[in-house]
Amino acid sequence: MIDRDTYLTAAHCTDDWPQGARFFVSLEQDVQTPLNQAAAASLTAQQTADLFLSEKLVVEGTAHQDAAYPGPASDAHDIAVVDFSGRTTAPADAWTFTPARLPTLNQLTALGSRALDSLDWMVAGYGTQEGTRGPGGHTFPGGGVRMKAPLDFKR
Repeated sequence: MIDRDTYLTAAHCTDDWPQGARFFVSLEQDVQTPLNQAAAASLTAQQTADLFLSEKLVVEGTAHQDAAYPGPASDAHDIAVVDFSGRTTAPADAWTFTPARLPTLNQLTALGSRALDSLDWMVAGYGTQEGTRGPGGHTFPGGGVRMKAPLDFKR
């Protein structure tokens, strides 16, 4: 979350979905357990979405990705946001959080690679190491639990 109604993500997460696909965001640690419960109860996708929305396990937004995605390997433009402005419910209505502070223009360049290498970097998300394409779109087995991983700065 970069403000009360904007979720920063990767363009590859919002790309190549069928027309009319809906985008949901959750700040819950575990959405896999309620997904499994919904599947065990034989809920349809619509029933699951309705339940998750009513229980504030997710909020629905509109995805916007960098128009230049996918760019060249040197800059893939792999950035997108899910916007909740104008929606009845925003993430700030469902969860308490402190929005991430993004660097200002050229701030990382000004620090230099040695200073950046000395900092702690963390990536977090619900994705798996590799999603699978199948009938009906992408699936991400076990991807419903938020994972975190430290990483090194690579320029």
